[in-house]
Amino acid sequence: MIIKARAVSAEDKLERRNEILDAAQRLFHENPEGFGSMDALAEAARVGKGTLYLYFRSKEEVLVALHERNAGEFFATLLERVERDPAFDLDAMIALVTDRLLASPVFPRVGSLVCGNLERMPEGAVRDFKATIAAGHEQIGPKLDGALGLADGEGARLMQYSYALMLGLWHLTCSHTATAELGGGGVLLSDYATEVRHALRQLWVGAKQIAPRNASPQEKTR
Repeated sequence: MIIKARAVSAEDKLERRNEILDAAQRLFHENPEGFGSMDALAEAARVGKGTLYLYFRSKEEVLVALHERNAGEFFATLLERVERDPAFDLDAMIALVTDRLLASPVFPRVGSLVCGNLERMPEGAVRDFKATIAAGHEQIGPKLDGALGLADGEGARLMQYSYALMLGLWHLTCSHTATAELGGGGVLLSDYATEVRHALRQLWVGAKQIAPRNASPQEKTR
């Protein structure tokens, strides 16, 4: 294995950090269990183990940083779509959210690991992660209020509910081999794609029906 030269400038260090996270993401795509050790991650990223520890002090810190980056990209995609598309509605939002999740199952997989073990994660990394999640909700929330005709503040609230729902359903349907072995018999949920779409629709449609709301752009033009 050819080891990459150590990054010196701030720009090079940021690039190297992202390359390490890219390697972690690839390992999760290849193996549901992700990377087994920091040694495996260093080899996949083609950096020395000492270099890896300059960027991340533990496997848990890598997981938090990876999920923080994925969450930031998710919020950016959703925000860009809401601002660009004047016809953005509930169907478009649910399609975008579920398509994004299914295109990169690493998001719920790593998210469930992070959120299920926050008390064991490095304090600084958890603080940065929570700040990213909070900032994303604060930024996208008012946009959703306007686009979907929600009462002020409901968009951010429902996004947080949706986040918890998406990770919780991942645990129920995908996180254990017994789920696949049991199949879809009885009342057990087994198909993440189907269930997350259904659950998000139930959540958002129900919220719109029971909460005071503003007129959406589509309703204002009627």
